[in-house]
This record gives sequence, structure tokens and C-alpha cells, in this order.
Amino acid sequence: MKTRISFDDLLEIHRPPIQEMQRVGDSFADPQSAAAGEALARHVRLLEGSLRQTYREAVALARRADEAADLAEIWAGMSGFCGAALQTLAALKQRYPQCGTPEVYDLALDYKLACDERYREVVEEIECQNREFPKVPKIRLTR
Repeated sequence: MKTRISFDDLLEIHRPPIQEMQRVGDSFADPQSAAAGEALARHVRLLEGSLRQTYREAVALARRADEAADLAEIWAGMSGFCGAALQTLAALKQRYPQCGTPEVYDLALDYKLACDERYREVVEEIECQNREFPKVPKIRLTR
């Protein structure tokens, strides 16, 4: 039996580290406490791993995609995933700069920009494929 999983399924599997990091970051009154720093640093590493793994999965699926529309869906989904990570990290990198949040924010931003660029390229390709070119009148050659 072959089990198939969609990229949307993979995105949902990798979303909990984002949500959990936000919860942990919000749970400490003193962001400078040792407990807060240790807890958040652990979640930052988990999120970094999740970002890297999800991006690798997106690349692998993109290489196997048969249709340009599938490529567009992959890169749009990955961009959204990176956007969710960026939103959480933006709030936490000011409170917890010592936990690696600025570095993982930069990584998520780099991935998001790469995904957005790939998405734009695919959309442009789709538009080119669907564009009707003007008909050229037949020219009679005479000798």
C-alpha cells in the first residue's frame, strides 16, 4: 500500500513548534530569567529544525511536481509557513534576543524571500503558457 501525504499535511505537521514557541515566550513575566532563556532557546532550536526540514521537503516535492500549478501551491504554502514563523519570531526576538531568535528570524526571512521568488517565477511561467500570441498574417512570397 502506498500512502500519500500532501504538502499541506506536512505544513500542519510542522506548525506546532511555531505555536508552542509563542506560548512559551508569552508564559514568562521576566524574559531575562534563566528559566525563560533556557526554555525559549530550546523552542527556537526546534523551530529552526522545523523550518529547515519543511523547506527541504518543499524542494523535494517541487522537484517531483508535474504541473506548474502544483509548484505554485508548494511555494505559496511554504511562504505562508515562513510568514507564520516570522510573525511569532518578530514578537519574541525583542524580548529574547539572547536565545537565538534574531538568527532564526533571519533564516525564516531568507526562506520566505526564496519561496516568494520561486512562486513569482512559476506564476510568470503559467501566465506565459496561457498567453495568446497575436496571429501573424500569412505572407505570400512571389518570385
